[in-house]
Amino acid sequence: VNARIESLIHLFEGTLGRGVEIRTILAPHLDAVAIDANQFDVALLNLAVNARDAMDGRGTLTIETSNISNGFNGSSETETSLVRVTIRDTGCGMSKETLAQVFEPFFTTKGEGRGTGLGLSQVYGFVHQSGGQVLVDSELGKGTSLHLLLPSVHRL
Repeated sequence: VNARIESLIHLFEGTLGRGVEIRTILAPHLDAVAIDANQFDVALLNLAVNARDAMDGRGTLTIETSNISNGFNGSSETETSLVRVTIRDTGCGMSKETLAQVFEPFFTTKGEGRGTGLGLSQVYGFVHQSGGQVLVDSELGKGTSLHLLLPSVHRL
């Protein structure tokens, strides 16, 4: 995962523009995951472009990775080792109403001709197809963090 992220940074810099600072906080010794690498790249690009738009082209995009141990679906009986990839922006954030619809296909907050509403639904589909979960933390005026939780190939 870290190697994929590092390979995309140059693409992100060109795509997001000079107004977006890109920071990475990549955990050493990150567990391996069994995912489609190309779909992962597309998911990260979708998230980065959404972050840029939420920041009106100016702000900080942080990509962070870590190994975590978590009970899936809140159940401590199914303890699983996960790799968390967090994409955080300093943008406008989302309201509770927007958060409730954010993964629906064709839902967009962008003006006409600026978005298809398929980016976040694609991310959601890819992560769930990979056996993971997507969590969103967002607050109006303070930005958004999307957490991709992907099952590690190293089970606890």
